[in-house]
Amino acid sequence: MESLGLSVLDSLPEPIAVLDQNGVIGAVNAAWRQFAWINGGGSEATSPIGVNYLTICDQAAATPNGEEGALAAEGIRAVMDGRRVEFHLEYPCHTAYEQRWFRMTVTRLFGSTSQVVVSHRNITHIRRTEIAARLAQAMLRQASEEDPLTDLPNRSVLMQRLESLVERSSTENELGFALLFLEMDRFKLINDALGHEAGDEMLIALGQRLRDAQAVGSFAARFGDHQFVYVACGVGSENEARSIGDRLRSMLAAPYQIQGHDLQTNISIGIAMGGRMDGAHELLRQGSIALYEAKQAAPGSTMVFDQAMQDRLSRRFRIEVALRQAVLRRELSVLYQPIVDIDSGRLMAVEPELRWNNLELGSMSANEFIPIADEVGLSVELNEWLLRESCLQWSRWQQHNAAVAPALLSLNASSAQVASGGALLDSVRSALECARMPAAALQIHIAERDLTADRARALEFIAGLRGMGVRVAMNEFGTGGCALASLRGFGFDSIKVDKSLISNIGRDPLALAVAQAAIHGIGKLGLVSVAEGIDEPQVLVLLQTMGCACGQGSLFARPVPADKLLMPPGRYT
Repeated sequence: MESLGLSVLDSLPEPIAVLDQNGVIGAVNAAWRQFAWINGGGSEATSPIGVNYLTICDQAAATPNGEEGALAAEGIRAVMDGRRVEFHLEYPCHTAYEQRWFRMTVTRLFGSTSQVVVSHRNITHIRRTEIAARLAQAMLRQASEEDPLTDLPNRSVLMQRLESLVERSSTENELGFALLFLEMDRFKLINDALGHEAGDEMLIALGQRLRDAQAVGSFAARFGDHQFVYVACGVGSENEARSIGDRLRSMLAAPYQIQGHDLQTNISIGIAMGGRMDGAHELLRQGSIALYEAKQAAPGSTMVFDQAMQDRLSRRFRIEVALRQAVLRRELSVLYQPIVDIDSGRLMAVEPELRWNNLELGSMSANEFIPIADEVGLSVELNEWLLRESCLQWSRWQQHNAAVAPALLSLNASSAQVASGGALLDSVRSALECARMPAAALQIHIAERDLTADRARALEFIAGLRGMGVRVAMNEFGTGGCALASLRGFGFDSIKVDKSLISNIGRDPLALAVAQAAIHGIGKLGLVSVAEGIDEPQVLVLLQTMGCACGQGSLFARPVPADKLLMPPGRYT
């Protein structure tokens, strides 16, 4: 029977030992001996009959990391004394080659009042599964809290921390903070020129600099794409916030070593001051609005939010929405400003200007809504409408009184139209045909900035216009640094000198000298000079002495509706 009992023990896969009431080992199975041998036990461990297991546990408890030994000894004694029915202990049992965990179980031997059974079950696979699950959870938690590219807190964490700051500031009056919304200017150029890997490297490097810049209690986060947020605590004034912005810009503007290139970038910053009445979403909105204003002002600018910014942005949004329906609703109209011969005052040409009258927004000049139309891609549609309507009106004037009607219609081409090239040529051809207007009666103005931006495209576009017989003029001369000598190859008929060079010639000797040189040079090229912004009699006299051919400005006439243009008939003095 005893040999049968040992045979049963040996068939069990778990290491098992039977102890008497004193803790002496009376029997072990084969799995126990193998377990002892694998764990480096000597002859006493592999042939432990008669060895006191409690003594082994007490000896282990005396070692520096012997907590499990003490717990095991106490658990065995508790089962022996009847204080516990069963005892369990999970413990590590690592080797030089792998990490392992076991679960020790102590119970009374069935049918015995003094003997106990000790077993050790290998639970390594269970522990590894638990560790893998915890690791996966940690990785998911990290992914939900950190931006994967820069390792900065992401937008979700930013919102949580901001909400906490806002809540604290509502009870702690002295807790001032500022939100700085940062954007890397012209980041798309880096991606397009060097590739997205270079762009990612740039963002990683910028994120590291933001981490290095963090003051105590402050933090940085990536908001999205090339936008970041820096929250500075302990800030009591806008001047302090601006100083922090200047420090950050200085750190972030230093050259970056990216794929063998020294890259630099401007940082535009919008600032929102933390207040007790503003929630996290409102602060971010204010910072975003201030950032928009900063980018509109100039690259690398800083703006602090105020209510006027909100009002401007709200109006801009309303303009954008309503502008998309302006043509269909027939809300657009055209005013015409005369261009006159400076010496005789005779009407030479007219320049049409868009006006927009919206029931909710009121009457607006093109200076207010055309820049918005450019941004949202509506300027081409609006300018095509202006071209068609103006050509039709020119024909009406001719039919009404050709003797005093303007001989020339002079329109400005937008940057988007110049870029469209062939599309604008088609629009010009269609408008001329619809109005039955001779091509020589139409003159298209091209801004100086569009000539210098892409000379080859501008030359091709001008050649297309001249091929139809349309006259071509340069607009805004003096705003883009274009030299007169470089204009010879464009084949212009006239050059319009920008009002920034004209309006101050009566008060500024330098402005007078520059305007005189420009008008003299235009004449030497055999072109017609047109001065805009003539608002004072002394400016007109000076331009006459310079030999300027034509001009426009409030001194002659302001833009007027079509039915008012021919009154008085043909002369402006």
